[in-house]
Amino acid sequence: MRYLGGKVRQAKRIADVCEQIARSTGKTGYVEPFIGGASIFAESCRRGYSCVLGGDIEADLVSLWIAVRDGWVPPAVVDRETYERLRRDPSPTPLRAWCAYAVSYNGKRWAGYGPTASGRDYVAESVRAALKKGSALRNRNASITCCSFRELRVGTSDIVYCDPPYEGTTGYGNDFDHRDFW
Repeated sequence: MRYLGGKVRQAKRIADVCEQIARSTGKTGYVEPFIGGASIFAESCRRGYSCVLGGDIEADLVSLWIAVRDGWVPPAVVDRETYERLRRDPSPTPLRAWCAYAVSYNGKRWAGYGPTASGRDYVAESVRAALKKGSALRNRNASITCCSFRELRVGTSDIVYCDPPYEGTTGYGNDFDHRDFW
């Protein structure tokens, strides 16, 4: 799925580094407090961690990844009317998250209806990517929760990968206190 700041191309390399660090330090669990587009989270689910826990404060995204993990297949076609209706409805649902990111221009949250560009069907590509991630999440029975980074329980045997929202950019729809995080 296209996602602003997503790490699709870097996911395997980042997960490799995390796994190497985990092995060298005796860490057995994996925790990711900002799963976002879930590229690194899904790749980490393919590793040998004893448990995998991901969180995000964005309720739409959490509902999306839980649904995909549990077998929901996102639609390859979403009309503009559905996109606009869900944009106005604040209730978090997997379909609302799908529209907010996969159907929006450049994967940027509610950046405008833009499922195709340059002759590519980005939504169909996103369906394939989401289903692949869903398979990885399902195989590891990944735990996914909606919470702030502070509320996510990290054990002494866990490695933590953090990719917090970027400072000084357009943002992801939630206020994020960078100074407080660091």
